[in-house]
Amino acid sequence: MGAKLLFVDVGTHEAQEYMGLFGHDRLAYLRRRLRHYRRSRRQGKTALDRAGFRNFLATAEALKSRRDRFI
Repeated sequence: MGAKLLFVDVGTHEAQEYMGLFGHDRLAYLRRRLRHYRRSRRQGKTALDRAGFRNFLATAEALKSRRDRFI
Protein backbone atom coordinates (compact mmCIF):
# COMPACT_ATOMS: atom_id res chain seq x y z
CA MET A 1 0.00 0.00 0.00
CA GLY A 2 1.39 3.40 -0.99
CA ALA A 3 1.70 6.26 1.42
CA LYS A 4 -0.91 8.99 1.24
CA LEU A 5 -0.46 12.68 1.82
CA LEU A 6 -3.16 14.77 3.45
CA PHE A 7 -3.35 18.09 1.59
CA VAL A 8 -5.09 20.84 3.56
CA ASP A 9 -6.02 24.03 1.76
CA VAL A 10 -6.60 26.77 4.32
CA GLY A 11 -6.52 29.67 1.87
CA THR A 12 -9.31 32.10 1.15
CA HIS A 13 -9.93 30.82 -2.38
CA GLU A 14 -11.62 27.55 -3.20
CA ALA A 15 -8.91 24.90 -3.75
CA GLN A 16 -6.56 27.36 -5.44
CA GLU A 17 -3.45 25.47 -4.30
CA TYR A 18 -4.94 22.11 -5.31
CA MET A 19 -5.80 23.43 -8.76
CA GLY A 20 -2.31 24.89 -9.01
CA LEU A 21 -0.87 21.42 -8.50
CA PHE A 22 -3.30 19.28 -10.47
CA GLY A 23 -5.69 21.36 -12.53
CA HIS A 24 -3.58 22.81 -15.31
CA ASP A 25 -2.13 21.62 -18.57
CA ARG A 26 1.23 22.55 -20.10
CA LEU A 27 -0.18 25.62 -21.84
CA ALA A 28 -1.38 27.05 -18.54
CA TYR A 29 2.05 26.37 -17.02
CA LEU A 30 3.67 28.14 -19.96
CA ARG A 31 1.48 31.18 -19.35
CA ARG A 32 2.48 31.14 -15.70
CA ARG A 33 6.14 30.87 -16.74
CA LEU A 34 5.84 33.96 -18.90
CA ARG A 35 4.07 35.86 -16.14
CA HIS A 36 6.75 34.75 -13.63
CA TYR A 37 9.50 35.86 -16.02
CA ARG A 38 7.95 39.30 -16.57
CA ARG A 39 7.30 39.84 -12.86
CA SER A 40 10.83 38.78 -11.96
CA ARG A 41 12.31 41.18 -14.52
CA ARG A 42 10.18 44.05 -13.24
CA GLN A 43 11.21 43.39 -9.64
CA GLY A 44 14.88 42.92 -10.52
CA LYS A 45 14.90 39.28 -9.43
CA THR A 46 16.25 36.23 -11.22
CA ALA A 47 13.60 34.12 -12.96
CA LEU A 48 13.74 30.37 -13.50
CA ASP A 49 15.86 29.44 -16.49
CA ARG A 50 14.69 26.90 -19.08
CA ALA A 51 16.23 23.98 -17.22
CA GLY A 52 14.56 25.08 -14.00
CA PHE A 53 11.21 25.41 -15.74
CA ARG A 54 11.66 22.02 -17.38
CA ASN A 55 12.34 20.56 -13.93
CA PHE A 56 9.22 22.31 -12.63
CA LEU A 57 7.11 20.74 -15.41
CA ALA A 58 8.57 17.29 -14.72
CA THR A 59 7.74 17.66 -11.03
CA ALA A 60 4.21 18.81 -11.88
CA GLU A 61 3.72 15.78 -14.14
CA ALA A 62 5.03 13.46 -11.42
CA LEU A 63 2.57 14.95 -8.93
CA LYS A 64 -0.29 14.58 -11.43
CA SER A 65 0.58 10.93 -11.97
CA ARG A 66 0.34 10.39 -8.19
CA ARG A 67 -2.83 12.44 -7.75
CA ASP A 68 -4.68 9.51 -6.21
CA ARG A 69 -2.29 9.57 -3.23
CA PHE A 70 -3.45 13.03 -2.17
CA ILE A 71 -6.51 13.34 0.02
